[in-house]
Parts: sequence; structure tokens; C-alpha cells
Amino acid sequence: MWAVEHSKVTPDILCIAKTIGGGIPLSVVAYRSDLVKELPRGFHLGTYRGNALSLAVGAETIRVLKEGTIVDQTRTRGEKLLGRFRSLSGRHLPIGDVRGKGFMIGVEFVRDRASRLPWGDRAKAMRSALLARGVLMHTSGAWDQTLRFMAPLIIEDELLDRGLSAFEDALLSLESTPERAPPSPPVSKVGTPTAYPHLMPEHPIPAPAVPDFPGRTLEDEKDE
Repeated sequence: MWAVEHSKVTPDILCIAKTIGGGIPLSVVAYRSDLVKELPRGFHLGTYRGNALSLAVGAETIRVLKEGTIVDQTRTRGEKLLGRFRSLSGRHLPIGDVRGKGFMIGVEFVRDRASRLPWGDRAKAMRSALLARGVLMHTSGAWDQTLRFMAPLIIEDELLDRGLSAFEDALLSLESTPERAPPSPPVSKVGTPTAYPHLMPEHPIPAPAVPDFPGRTLEDEKDE
């Protein structure tokens, strides 16, 4: 259910929000029971805290995720989706990497695969081209070079197919358009603050590395 479970790490504190509310505003802070035995009475007070409707929805969301098959289905569907995005990367050179788990997938754009220089302009152009086709995807990464896919866990396969078709159509439309030269950095004038541009790196992004171990656990810390 939680991202930390993939790396087998037990966090001290886990911040949870958005999805757990099922559309109702709700956030939760979970922590190890041995850190704080009991919170002081009246500690959790505020205008939007302890909302009965939100808490009921959150409890039901957790029950559905724990007792249903959505998590397993998302893992299986996510692996297929990851494969389909990687298939697109094999046909379109600007895609330098595709990575993710479940329904959280990042598609990274690079100027060329040899140098691995990030291509934020292409990712943002893809964002606009996708919006024109009815698909919403955000950019992320240090240079806005990665498009992130985050769909609802209950999305229909038909919508996934239509979204992927729109994604490749957007790729093709941009690859047939000549690239414009990047804008020159702004020149500061006396008495005015300098507007610093979002500088491109002078070095390539290193290839994603797989650690030798899945992550630190509480047992590791006890052994030390």
C-alpha cells in the first residue's frame, strides 16, 4: 500500500494525504507506536481537524485498500503500463528513461541518450500538447524534464489506452516540428534585480543506479 514497503524501510513518521480522503480533504500523520505512547488530551484541535465525515471516508478508504484487490491490480496493471511507456521510448529518441511503480511513472526527456542532458523544454512542450489532446500530465525533476503519470487506481483500461494514444500522437507532433533555440539569459540592469533563469546543467544526468541493498531497516540499526 505504501511506497516505503517497496524498499523494506520502516519510517519513524509517515505523512498521508489526498488519496486517503477519496475526494474529501483529509491528511493523516502516522508514527511508530513506541515514539509516543499517547498524545495529550486536546492536542489535536483546530477548525478542520477531526472532521467526522473525513475520518469516516478515510477509514473506509483504508478498509477497501486492505481488504480488496485494488493494490494487487494496480501492481499488475502498472507493470503493463510501464512496459507500454518503455515501448514508446524504443521508438522515440527524446525519451531517455522510463521508471516507476504502480500508477506512478516518470517519463524523462533528454536531448540525446549519449550525453543524457535533460530536455525540460521538450517535456513542457509535451505537457502542452497533451493538454490540447485532453490529457493532464505534470512536469517534474530539477529541470522539469520528466513527465509524471499518476492516474486514479480505478481508471478504466479504455481511458489508459486513449491516454497512451494521445501521448504518442503528441510525441509525433513535436518530433515533426523544428526545435527553437533556447532563450538567452536575461541581462541585469543597474538598480534592478537579476532574473535568474532555470539554468540547464553542464553535465549529464547520471543513469539511475540500483542500490546494493533495498534500504535500511530497524533491524539494521539495532545491529549497529
